[in-house]
Amino acid sequence: MVPNWGEKPPLSIPMEQMTCQSAEECDSWLAFDGDNDGLIAAGDLLDGVRHYPNLFQISDDEAVRMIHEVDGNEDQLIDFREFCDLMCRAKNDRLKRLALIMGNATAPRNRQTDVSNYLLEYSCWPPPLFIIFVTVFEIIFYIYDTTSHGYSFQPHNPAPTWSPLILNPHHREWIWTYISYVFVHVGYIHLLSNLTLQIVLGISLELVHKGIRIGGLYCCGAITGALLFWVFDRHVYLAGASGGVYALITAHLADVIMNWSEMPFRWIRVFAFSAFIIADFGYAAYERFFANVVVKIAVTAHIGGAIAGLFLGIVLLRNLRHHKWELFIWYSSLVAYVFFNLVLIVLIIAPSLW
Repeated sequence: MVPNWGEKPPLSIPMEQMTCQSAEECDSWLAFDGDNDGLIAAGDLLDGVRHYPNLFQISDDEAVRMIHEVDGNEDQLIDFREFCDLMCRAKNDRLKRLALIMGNATAPRNRQTDVSNYLLEYSCWPPPLFIIFVTVFEIIFYIYDTTSHGYSFQPHNPAPTWSPLILNPHHREWIWTYISYVFVHVGYIHLLSNLTLQIVLGISLELVHKGIRIGGLYCCGAITGALLFWVFDRHVYLAGASGGVYALITAHLADVIMNWSEMPFRWIRVFAFSAFIIADFGYAAYERFFANVVVKIAVTAHIGGAIAGLFLGIVLLRNLRHHKWELFIWYSSLVAYVFFNLVLIVLIIAPSLW
């Protein structure tokens, strides 16, 4: 079926949500989706490419290849997200295509149209630099802490207890260390385990939710981990980016669970993140409670970050589709997180209460 460019059918995707990169792209989708079911048959799309070569500017062979590549589930039906991917491939827009791939990697199927629509407006400003900057600074401080005291790069280095950034049990008044400890790591295994998830998951989330939201979630995870430290494990040191990383993980896992039926590769996601958490937290707990090391590192950052992610993922992450019942969940999560942290602060200020 060659698309009818003279008439535009009623939208299966509301017009206010069809914020395409250009009017041409909106018109293209509307024309191809003639029956308004949100899907275009691969054969019909190929016919359209042949009849309107100026729109796509690709050959028949390229069209067949690209349609096959974007049809991820091989059902011979192209949805809006896949159509956007095809348009980016045809225009050789690598940055936009990368944004679509990474942004949709963290979204359930029932929100991928909204995510794709949103990312097609992505102007690279503000750029997704929060995770990149944090990662670069963590590497820089690790190199400095290691080389400035004559240590070599080892899987496990002595904790840099001299650092003004580490959360020090002897200096509760160093308020900045409640966040700055994320820049301190004790060995490259500690560093790389955090950076891997931080980059893979963090950049994908930041493309959709922007740096302010992801930065807020990351920092709140670190702060909650610090507060837990002063309540439950204040006789050792606290270092590492686990608070921020675990906040990102649990925020995403909560989204996976809430959108279980629509989340692609849900079991793979759950298995991969669970394996990471078990291995990472298990090893950190072993180092804290059983290993024969001179300076112990607390594991409260992992727990605090996980709690912050569960509560604040709902509050801070961008909601591309709004439902009335979500407002109650939003306020409940915010109140629960604030109350939890206030209890920790009270216990820190007045330890005699417990």
